[in-house]
Amino acid sequence: MFYYVKCGNDCTLEFGDIGAPFYDSMLSMFSRLVETLIKQKDETLVSEFMPLLEAEFKRVEWMGWGYADGLRELLEDLKKAFPTVSLSDSH
Repeated sequence: MFYYVKCGNDCTLEFGDIGAPFYDSMLSMFSRLVETLIKQKDETLVSEFMPLLEAEFKRVEWMGWGYADGLRELLEDLKKAFPTVSLSDSH
């Protein structure tokens, strides 16, 4: 799921803006990833993913179509579910 989002972001960064349906798909996959992490209830797993997710968000936080806002909200949901996990705890 992470690789899907990363590749989609790479595509946009390389070739330019794509369109709302593309970003909706990317956001949907990111949502599935966050939901899966929350369901696992595994702080160690989340601490491994958090720096990857944060770094990926930072690469695309300027994007439109509501995509960056959606990613930000999903990351906040993950942080609320795991308040003791921070970037400093991550590998």
